[in-house]
Amino acid sequence: MPSRCAPVCGCTALLGVTQPPTDKDADLPFAPPPSGDAITVGGRADEIGITATASTGQTVLRLTAPDTDRENPDKPSQAYKTALTLTTPGGRSRALRTRGCGEGCFSGPVSGRRA
Repeated sequence: MPSRCAPVCGCTALLGVTQPPTDKDADLPFAPPPSGDAITVGGRADEIGITATASTGQTVLRLTAPDTDRENPDKPSQAYKTALTLTTPGGRSRALRTRGCGEGCFSGPVSGRRA
């Protein structure tokens, strides 16, 4: 039994001491877990991998890219930036506030009403 307890206890300890920042615009230490029902979609844009998970009240976007640039192999590693816009079936759009949640990870609150 002790061998099974160590990983669980370690993860519990890490989550217990890693608190979300109090500043609403500060980056998170890791992606928030989905809340309620969730749907995940993904795809590629050339060499960029894109995965989005939408759940109750939030969305998490993850971007992945190769570690090196084929044309400029000496170039430092990439930096990720994002801007999310929510468009309703009626055509209304609004920007979503996002915050980082790790390398290539962005999280943003989503509110709305059921159709």
